[in-house]
Amino acid sequence: QKHGIEVELVSLEKYEDRLGAIKSGEVDVLNLTNDGTILTQEEIPNLQTFLCLNKSKGGDALIDKKGITKISELKNKTIAVEQRWVSHFFLLYLLGKAGLNSSDVKVVYMKGNDIGAAISSGKVYAAVLWEPWLSQAKSLSGGDILASTKEELIIMDLAVAKKEVLKTKSEQIRKLISIWFEALNYIKKNPDNAIKLMAIPLGISPKELKEQL
Repeated sequence: QKHGIEVELVSLEKYEDRLGAIKSGEVDVLNLTNDGTILTQEEIPNLQTFLCLNKSKGGDALIDKKGITKISELKNKTIAVEQRWVSHFFLLYLLGKAGLNSSDVKVVYMKGNDIGAAISSGKVYAAVLWEPWLSQAKSLSGGDILASTKEELIIMDLAVAKKEVLKTKSEQIRKLISIWFEALNYIKKNPDNAIKLMAIPLGISPKELKEQL
């Protein structure tokens, strides 16, 4: 309201829904990870990144329950990820860095909120998760972090739009960018109140969010 721009936030869990929404014009802007942006650009070549929203610094991790010390020891093991999410991308990156291919492990697709119990029960050997599922899975399974984006700074969230949207709605896009940086400044100056506000849509307590940041 302060900037005279109306914004509707739409939650789209499935990749197919996000792709369809940006293709059809149902949404003007998407929040995608860098790997998701590359995949989406294959379907929508005129998609363009206009803002880096954040970088993951420990919010994504590979966890295991068995106490292994090297990623290479995951060979022939079962690893859970969410299909078409950044966790899959991060797993492939970590495997490649360790000299392994995706065929060297057994990847199973699960919902993030189911993975903690799967590790705890022994259904899977390890998993790649992001917050808030990461902390929940660690708590449920007693697992350890083998690798995370605290050391591997390769995951970021981007704001993307089709080039024609950036051209025809350039003023709204400029305002949106200004609003984003104002929000970051508010978080810096009012961290406790900002955490309370951000915890509401995430469905977790302010204490849980503070521990995850």
